[in-house]
Amino acid sequence: MRVNRRDRTAVPLKSGLCPEAKEAKMSVNDEFLTRQEAASLLRLNIKTVDRYRQRGALPAQRLLGRSVRFRRDDVLKLVRT
Repeated sequence: MRVNRRDRTAVPLKSGLCPEAKEAKMSVNDEFLTRQEAASLLRLNIKTVDRYRQRGALPAQRLLGRSVRFRRDDVLKLVRT
């Protein structure tokens, strides 16, 4: 998976998985947020968002390098709880 920088949607990379497996793993319409965007949506400090990620309270996707992205649905789910 890679994230389209323009609209922050997931773009699947070519792989040997069947289409059903790709769909089950991640929807193409998933929107990803940066640490800063997730922090502003949650109205928290970035370090607090990092702690939530490390404790498993906020699932994250790692991109190449040190980049971390959060699914918008996961962030909103944390807001509702």
